[in-house]
Amino acid sequence: MTPIQLRAAPLFSMFLTLALGALGSAPLPAAETSLSADIALVSDYRFRGVSQTDRHPAVQGGWTLSGDSGFSIGVWASNVDFAADDGSASTSMELDFVLGYSGAFGDSDGAGWSVSYAQYSYPGYDELNYPEVIIDLAFGDLAVQLVHSDDYFATGEPALVGILGYTFALGERLSLGMSYGSVNTEARLFGETDDLTSAEFTDSHSFYSIELGAQWREDGARLSLGWHGTNVDDMHCTGNICEGAWVAGISQSF
Repeated sequence: MTPIQLRAAPLFSMFLTLALGALGSAPLPAAETSLSADIALVSDYRFRGVSQTDRHPAVQGGWTLSGDSGFSIGVWASNVDFAADDGSASTSMELDFVLGYSGAFGDSDGAGWSVSYAQYSYPGYDELNYPEVIIDLAFGDLAVQLVHSDDYFATGEPALVGILGYTFALGERLSLGMSYGSVNTEARLFGETDDLTSAEFTDSHSFYSIELGAQWREDGARLSLGWHGTNVDDMHCTGNICEGAWVAGISQSF
């Protein structure tokens, strides 16, 4: 998402200025803000390698309001396909709220960090709501992400997630991105809890992706095609949602 400089709505500007001023003993000048937004259509919504839409397309979008102090607040949404086994609850929407703070490593070009608190919400199926604390580190084309949740996917179990990614520039508008990640948890994410083979199966798993991206137009339009997969087998992850698949997408940033 590429931010563009806009004059924020007065309410947002006032809120951000007051929030930043409360952090110091002396009043701060009015904060400069930027508003960025994006919208995307993808053939499958994959989150850490696993389909969230039962291998069906998704419409996604969000916005982020950022201050020059490093603080940011954002909202992101997508359609999903989740339902309880007993049919007591279901949802077709994911709505995420993110509060973050970012900075740079000295005067290093392209090296920076961010710390975020994310709340994942699923209207109509509130039992799935859960939080994460996310640390992102960037060193040029190399990216590292560390994630912790004390209630991963609302299972009541903690989890640690680590992701390593690298992007190769293949030209002025073409890039190749690769990532590998690992989820470490005792939470029951796949399979039935009363299935003996599933009970012996650890739900810690790895996931990976390789994606070719093309900047379609200079105004932020982007095309992508990537392979996403996990190391979880079909015995423990039913419905083929963990199987590798090609995912195509088109997005527009503002």
